[in-house]
Amino acid sequence: MIIKCNICGKEIKTIPARVKDGRGKFCSRQCYFAHKRTGLHFINCLTCGEEFNIYPSRIKNGRKFCSIKCKGVWQSQHTKGINSSQWRGGGVAHTCIICGDKFKVELCTSKKGKVKFCSNKCRGAWLSKNKNGKNSQWWKGGKVKIECAICNKIFEVDAYEVKKGIKNSVLNHVMQFGNLGILKATTIHFGKVV
Repeated sequence: MIIKCNICGKEIKTIPARVKDGRGKFCSRQCYFAHKRTGLHFINCLTCGEEFNIYPSRIKNGRKFCSIKCKGVWQSQHTKGINSSQWRGGGVAHTCIICGDKFKVELCTSKKGKVKFCSNKCRGAWLSKNKNGKNSQWWKGGKVKIECAICNKIFEVDAYEVKKGIKNSVLNHVMQFGNLGILKATTIHFGKVV
C-alpha cells in the first residue's frame, strides 16, 4: 500500500495493518517529530505562572503544571482538610475517662465505639485499675496452697490446676523432691487443698 507522508507529502510504502492501527503516516523520524512539534499548545503553570508547551491531549487529561514540583506545591496548598479527596468529616471530639482531657479521633475510629482514652498512659491506668486480678478476662482463680501427700510439704499451685486436677504440679514437686519411685504410690491421691 502506498500513502503520502502527512508532513512532506513524499510517497511511502506501508502495509494496510499499520494504516489501520493509525501508524505509517510519516516517511521518517524527522517528519514524525516535526508533526509532534506542530501540535503543541502554550499554557501558564497554575503555581509559578511560567509559560510552557503541552500537547492538547495532556490539557484534556488535566495537566496544568510545568513540573512535578509545581504540582506538589499546588496540591499541598489546595488539597488539605475539607478540600482533600480523602476527607472523611474531620475528627470527632471525645473526653478521656481517666484524666478528663478533650481529644479528637477520626470518624471511622469513633464509630467503632472503643474510644475512651486520650493516650496509652491513661489506657494503662484504667486497665491496671479495672482489669487486674479477679477483674481480668484471663483470671483463672489465683494461687491455692496444696499439701503434698508424700512429704506433707505445702506449696502453691494455680487454682485452675486444682479444677483440672493437680497432676502436673505434683509431678513437678515429686521430680524436685528427687524420688520418682514414690510417684507410683501417689497416682490415686495427689494431695489436698489446705
